[in-house]
Amino acid sequence: DLNQVIRLEPTWALAYLALGDVKKELGRSEEAIVDYEQAIRLDPTRALAYVNLGLAKQQLGRLEEALADLNQAIRLDDTQAEAYVNLGLVKAELGRHEEALADLEQAIRLEPQNSELYYLRGRISYDLGKAEESLVNGSLLVRLSKIFNGQGDDMGKFEAALADLDEAIRLDPEDPEAQELRRQVMQKVGR
Repeated sequence: DLNQVIRLEPTWALAYLALGDVKKELGRSEEAIVDYEQAIRLDPTRALAYVNLGLAKQQLGRLEEALADLNQAIRLDDTQAEAYVNLGLVKAELGRHEEALADLEQAIRLEPQNSELYYLRGRISYDLGKAEESLVNGSLLVRLSKIFNGQGDDMGKFEAALADLDEAIRLDPEDPEAQELRRQVMQKVGR
């Protein structure tokens, strides 16, 4: 029992970190935040505590606070792919897709064999293409013409999404989400 561990070792940051993880997984993000903050007070150099604090805040929709925590995690340890992934996901949720892609790029550099990262990058590339295409005068005809004729950079974003999804599927051929998203992108570009 982690509460017993904390009673016996009240200054052990890892116990608070683990307790926060359990609470976050149970959907008790507010309580998890308290535990992560205590872990940080006890050991302010533990990057993982900031990553998990950011995730808990993201679950509560406190996205700007989550960004600050994830950036602090990276300042403390810039070798954690998880921090870059979650930073990218928060930025994507805020509509900052280009920045999100840059964060996913860094995560892939750190963990090039992680198929989920290629899937996520592909998903964000796809979302970026969809977001940008919707800004083209609101005209379905113009949007479809640009995409299917390969004009503008929409096609490039879809091609980037396809490349990432192909890599994700190569690394994990049984990934149904990557396969479904690839099917959607292929349909979008008319293949």
